Amino acid sequence: MIKLIQKFTKEKIIDLNNVIQLGREFYLVEPKLKNIYKKINKQSAYIGTFLGQNEKPSLYLLDLLAKHAKKKVIVTEKGEWLFICKRDLFSKGIKDTEGNPQINDFVLVMNQNKECIGYGQMIADLSARKTVIKRLFDIGDFLRREK
Repeated sequence: MIKLIQKFTKEKIIDLNNVIQLGREFYLVEPKLKNIYKKINKQSAYIGTFLGQNEKPSLYLLDLLAKHAKKKVIVTEKGEWLFICKRDLFSKGIKDTEGNPQINDFVLVMNQNKECIGYGQMIADLSARKTVIKRLFDIGDFLRREK
């Protein structure tokens, strides 16, 4: 989870001392709750605010990253739909950028309402007529897992 955050910002956006890992999932826990959790000798299913699993952030973490990350692409309505449907982005699906993203940069993908819908890696110049952003995660993943 820490590596994922560091792909987008060097800022300390969460206190790692307050993160608990339960299996493959990570949770942000208030210090008082963390102390209580340590005192009871039971494994819980979840606790606190869900942050995600390894490279799959929660909506909360995506929103938090969007507030601090510099490199973003804003997509068209059609680009948003295709991205959420597990597709990479072509230059024609990108309406605007923030932070001057370059090849190999990790970028947050934002819709026109400035809501983060996932992230990817820039693999070609924005003027290219091919895949520009390789999709690494999109919010459609939550629905696809609910089969």
